[in-house]
Amino acid sequence: MIRYCLTFAVLLCVSAWGAEKPRVLGPVDPTLAAELSAVLTASADAETAFEARRQSRRAARVASDFLNSQGYFKAQVEPVPDGLVAAIRVDPGARFRIAQVRLLGAPDGVDWVALSVGDLALPSVIHTAADRALARARDQGYADVVLVATRVAGDAEQATVDVTYELALGPRITLGDVKFADDFPIHAEYRHALVPFETGADYAPATLAELEQRMTSTRLFSLVSASLLADGEAEQRDVALLTRSRPRYTLASGVSFSTDEGPGLTLEWTMRNPTGRGDTLVLNPSVSRDRSAMALDWSWPNALGFDRSLAFNGLIEKEKTDGFERQAETLAATLNLRVSPTLSYTLGGALEATSETDINGARDLTIVSVNGGIRLDHTDDFLNPVRGWRFDLSAEPGVLSGDASGQFIRVQSEMSAYLALDAAQSWVAAALVGGGAVFADSQLSLPASRRFYAGGGGSARGYAFQSIGPRQGGTPSGGRVLARTAFELRKRHSETLGYVWFVDAASVGQTVSDLGQGTRVGTGFGLRYFTSIGPLRADIGVPVAARDSDDPFQLYLSIGQAF
Repeated sequence: MIRYCLTFAVLLCVSAWGAEKPRVLGPVDPTLAAELSAVLTASADAETAFEARRQSRRAARVASDFLNSQGYFKAQVEPVPDGLVAAIRVDPGARFRIAQVRLLGAPDGVDWVALSVGDLALPSVIHTAADRALARARDQGYADVVLVATRVAGDAEQATVDVTYELALGPRITLGDVKFADDFPIHAEYRHALVPFETGADYAPATLAELEQRMTSTRLFSLVSASLLADGEAEQRDVALLTRSRPRYTLASGVSFSTDEGPGLTLEWTMRNPTGRGDTLVLNPSVSRDRSAMALDWSWPNALGFDRSLAFNGLIEKEKTDGFERQAETLAATLNLRVSPTLSYTLGGALEATSETDINGARDLTIVSVNGGIRLDHTDDFLNPVRGWRFDLSAEPGVLSGDASGQFIRVQSEMSAYLALDAAQSWVAAALVGGGAVFADSQLSLPASRRFYAGGGGSARGYAFQSIGPRQGGTPSGGRVLARTAFELRKRHSETLGYVWFVDAASVGQTVSDLGQGTRVGTGFGLRYFTSIGPLRADIGVPVAARDSDDPFQLYLSIGQAF
């Protein structure tokens, strides 16, 4: 049996080695000859004259079809086998061009056909132009438009064609009411923000697409489809909305791990549409070695109009780190405004009661603050961008009372950029630069949660959490200014697997002049496993110019890119 398998493999190799493409003869320029050769199929050497003629005829049919697709409508292709060798003789003739374009049945003065006199008369382009004319007619409200005929008349002597399209437009449609299913989950009084048009607005496919997008953005539905209701020759049509609801209750979990902070577990229980407003209630407990928390979030999308959402948050948390111990309860409210696909704002306020112990001793504080932020996002993908840039800026003015009193303003910003280095977008360079500062009286002892710390998977990989920055008696004390930067070279090896090389740097100080003195740099490699919810991340970082207190390496496991 092994002998038979080897014989079969040898025969396959000999057959592949002897396969040749038919020869192309005649007055054909080298570029066209190469294109013809590319579309012809290699065949095994003919053993008879009959087989050579059959291969030549087959090649002639393929060449004729190709030449016709390229605008050589008078090409002459003849099978001319040379003994046992397949061959074709080609005289392509002139390449035809567009001489005239007419559009019948359309309003006067419209330019719906993307063809110009002098363009190459390629069949694919002529057909595509018809499809584009139909799309432009629908964009102008003619939902029932149909293509009656496409007529192409050629002039062999001039090597030109006249193209005529004939449309039947039908009535110009305006939009009526949106017809919701009887079991549509959002109450009637809260649906208006999701409908992007008023009754009587002109129909356009983009308007129905926007309706579908708005419904999808609520995250209540797994399926959304909007279409015009058929109503004979009526010029105003209602819109039928088909939806399929997601499960009302879901439970999700997530895990993380780092050598400095240990394992972490997060649960997320979600209740969709609890009040019929399209809202969401999320209970989010989490626990790790250094922190435990219970968060309750209620968000109301489109509360003040589309893309103007409200969120109310409650948080109970307990932290124990090298720098401080802290227990806090926070109530917050935030208004999110999405001005465009790339620009959004946030504005909110918070009340926090905290008890903490740090280098300044134990104290109880109340913090009342407002916060505002702006985001510019010009990336191509939120979870895994390969091109574009992002900019985030946030500011939090606050007032302290209790065992310490005073005012502060905490400002933080980051900018990241992404650049694909090859056409396949498998190599991506990513860079980040960020910083922050707290403006307050120099004698004010800031709460631990408002100081800056660095080190760890979120700032400088290769260093332990809070290990970068000022210390008092060997204990991290945090600082008032922060600067950090990061660079990654990302390689996507397959649909599911990728690699990363990174360099991070961070510095924390009490003043800007302190930053250069305490800068720490880490570098390392990572793996990415790509899923539908984002990449799973595993990074190993090592400190550059390690101090005696630094570990040889740090390991981080998490979800999502580092930035």
